[in-house]
Amino acid sequence: MDAQELPTQPELPPTLQDFIVNYVKENGHSPSGREVVDFVMWLQATELIMRDPGAFEEDLANTMDPL
Repeated sequence: MDAQELPTQPELPPTLQDFIVNYVKENGHSPSGREVVDFVMWLQATELIMRDPGAFEEDLANTMDPL
């Protein structure tokens, strides 16, 4: 089996520690509390989507206004 035939794993989202370390490297200071909260909320949403992508798409379709 070629490497191209192997199923690929979805890329794992970064951890909170990764976020803080990268933020400090890029900006030279720690993220604000609000930035940390925003990241954690994004991370939770990403984990939910990765767990069941179909449920997210269905929920999104139910919240959109019909044209």
